[in-house]
Amino acid sequence: MSRFSKSKVIPKLIQVLEQFKGHKELMLNVSRILSKVSSDSECSKSLIQTGKLNFLAELISEWESLNSFIVRIGFVLANLTTTFDEAREQVSNHISKIIKVAITYFKKDAEVGQAATGNKRDEMGANIEDTLVKLIRLIANICTDEQYMQTVLSSCGKDLIRDYMTHMIAAVERKKIAKSEEFILNAVSCSTNLLFYDASTNESELFNNALRLRIFNATKMYILETSNEELQIEAVRVLSNLSRHVALCEHFVSDKSFVEALIVILDHTLRELVFYTIGIIINITMHEGPRQKIVTLQPSMLAKLIDVLKDANIEDMDLSKVAAKALHNLAVKN
Repeated sequence: MSRFSKSKVIPKLIQVLEQFKGHKELMLNVSRILSKVSSDSECSKSLIQTGKLNFLAELISEWESLNSFIVRIGFVLANLTTTFDEAREQVSNHISKIIKVAITYFKKDAEVGQAATGNKRDEMGANIEDTLVKLIRLIANICTDEQYMQTVLSSCGKDLIRDYMTHMIAAVERKKIAKSEEFILNAVSCSTNLLFYDASTNESELFNNALRLRIFNATKMYILETSNEELQIEAVRVLSNLSRHVALCEHFVSDKSFVEALIVILDHTLRELVFYTIGIIINITMHEGPRQKIVTLQPSMLAKLIDVLKDANIEDMDLSKVAAKALHNLAVKN
C-alpha cells in the first residue's frame, strides 16, 4: 500500500471521478479502489491531502440513488473521519446533505420492512442497511468534536437533526439484534454523540422529552440483552446522557426492570460499563423525587455500591470517587 500511496495514483483517481462524473461503471470501479485503500493509513493521508473530501461528500448527495456507489464512498469517508481531524474538517460543511441522504435511506429501509417477505426483500433490506451503517458512522464521527458539531448545527439546524434522530431510533425499534447487530451498534453510538449536545437548558436542547423517552425505550435493553460489550457500553452512555434530564430520571425509576438491570451491572467485570452505570445513578439521585423512589424500591443498591467501592479501593480512584458520590447522594436526607 505504501507504494500505491507514493505513486500519485490516488489524486488521479479523484480526477477521474471529477472528469467522468456520470459514467456509472467507472465511478463504481474507482469507488471500489478507494474503499480498499482507505483502510491503509498512508493511503488515507494521501486521500486527505487531495483536499477533495468535500467533493466526495457532494457525490453522496448527487448520486444518492446509486446505492452501490454511496455505500463505498460512505465507507471511505467514515474510515477517514474516524482517525483524522483534517478529514472531519473537510467533510463537516457538507454534513447536512449527508444527513438528508441518510433520512432518505431510513425511509427506504422502513418501506422494505413493510414489504412482503422473500429473498429479494431480504437482499434489498441488507443493501440499504449496509449503506445506512456507513452513513451513520460518518455522521457520528463528525459529531464527536464540539467544534464540528457547531458547524453541523449551523448548517443543518435543530429540526433536521431531530428528524434524523427520529428516523434512526425508529429503525432501531424495528430491527432485531440477531440480524442487525452492526446497524444497532452504530445507531446507538451515533445517538450517544448527538445526545451529548442535548443539554438540559432550554437554549441548548436538541430533543424533546417524548423523543428522549423513545430513545430510552429503544436502547435500554442493550445494557444486558447482548454479549456485545461495545454495544453495552454505547447503550449505557446513551442512558447516561439521557439521565441529565430530570423528566427522564422520573421515567428511569418508574421502570422497575431497568433499575434492577442497573443493580445487576454493578456486579459486572467490565469496568467501563460499571463506571457509566454509576454515573446514571448519580444523575438520578441528584433529584429528590427519583432519589426517594429508588431508595424505597431498591434498597439493595446501597450494598452493591459499597461492594464496588471496596473492590475499586485505591487502585482505581476514579471508580472509587463515583461510587462514593453515588453513596453520598443516596444517603442524603435518608
